[in-house]
Amino acid sequence: MTVKNLLESHAGEYHTITGDQTVAQGLSRMSAYGTSALLVMKKDLPVGMFTERDFVRCHILFPDKKADAVTIAEDISGYPGMAAP
Repeated sequence: MTVKNLLESHAGEYHTITGDQTVAQGLSRMSAYGTSALLVMKKDLPVGMFTERDFVRCHILFPDKKADAVTIAEDISGYPGMAAP
């Protein structure tokens, strides 16, 4: 899923998070809204996307850290192909 796909498929109805929030906060937000992806924002601009798949990768990248100790920015910038917010 790309940011473009997310925006098109939800027709203005999408949920956001900022890079300084934790992975645990992202998971909680996804659960609350019944979604599997959040648009990562920096100020008023979309800079990336955080997905359930990112959470799985978080455990691989940071095996000794809990989800409430890793920020969204750390997680999505920790592997190739993702830009940090």
